[in-house]
Amino acid sequence: MSVIKRTHHKKIALVTGCNSGLGYGILRRLLIHAREKDDPITIVMACRSKPRAEAARTKLIEEFFAGDRAEGEMALHILIVDLSRPASVLLACAEYRSKYRHLDYLLLNAGILPCERMNVAEGCKNLVTRPSWVAKTGGDFFLQRVGEVTEDNLGLTFAANVFGHYIMVKELVSSLRNAPSPRVLWFTSTTADPSFFDYDDYQCVNGKHPYESSKRLGELICLDMQDELRKQGIHSFIVSPGNCFTGLLDQGMIINFCWIAVLYIMRFLFVSGCNISAENGATSAVHLTCEVENPDSLDNKKIFHSDITPLARQFVRLLDIDFGDPARIRAVRERMDLLYTKFSQS
Repeated sequence: MSVIKRTHHKKIALVTGCNSGLGYGILRRLLIHAREKDDPITIVMACRSKPRAEAARTKLIEEFFAGDRAEGEMALHILIVDLSRPASVLLACAEYRSKYRHLDYLLLNAGILPCERMNVAEGCKNLVTRPSWVAKTGGDFFLQRVGEVTEDNLGLTFAANVFGHYIMVKELVSSLRNAPSPRVLWFTSTTADPSFFDYDDYQCVNGKHPYESSKRLGELICLDMQDELRKQGIHSFIVSPGNCFTGLLDQGMIINFCWIAVLYIMRFLFVSGCNISAENGATSAVHLTCEVENPDSLDNKKIFHSDITPLARQFVRLLDIDFGDPARIRAVRERMDLLYTKFSQS
């Protein structure tokens, strides 16, 4: 097996939530590209748990660097951050700026889904009667915990999935500007239907679908920030991994097996985006970071969706997006900016 060569790593990618699941799949795809194209990259693994981050790095070192720990640690760095805690995000960003001069790719992947329990009966009913709805929204298979807030009195899912990433973008703009072609990727979900988002309850403390709400809000925030970031030479995109089994909804062996089987059935029924594996779900992210040389040629008002054929050919599909109400989005951002100022000055 060829090993990634020890050279100076010019490009830097920061990936949040990557010790498992989709984020880990993204790391593998980035390292595969680096090895195959002889195009080394430094990856900063932004994770909440240090032991899990180190375990994930060790696995990657064994796979891609022939177990040479010193070699692997030159390419794979760990940054500890709890995205649900603004103070932790601010400290992590300050640490990043102290260690690295630039940032080429910021991949905002981390997310939590506060699943309380499975609603198998309703989910199976939707699978039979509305399979495309299951692929798009999860089909009411999962009942989520409602009303969870952090010690900072923020909606938990909002804080972990959106606000922590929003702070990160604001804090790392200077690092992004120092790269020749910087890109920010906001990860959405096929479940981010506009009907799940309420502008008046943008943190979804009262709603029944905090995960879907957070993903929809991430889309809207990305769209609203695009022009101001572009003026600073930074491109931002919305990416969707499609439907993947990543452990985010680990509900035990039997249910996990059934869920994977459902995804395979939907793939062979030509339902879009049934990628199943994290590596397949990473297709759109790798495309935007490694394969696109000129991001000016891309339509950043589309969702870059990881898709796959029944015979497992990976490709990127461009999806239309509901732009929402720009004035109300801006009002939400103003409230988020007030929160950002509050935490950054405390």
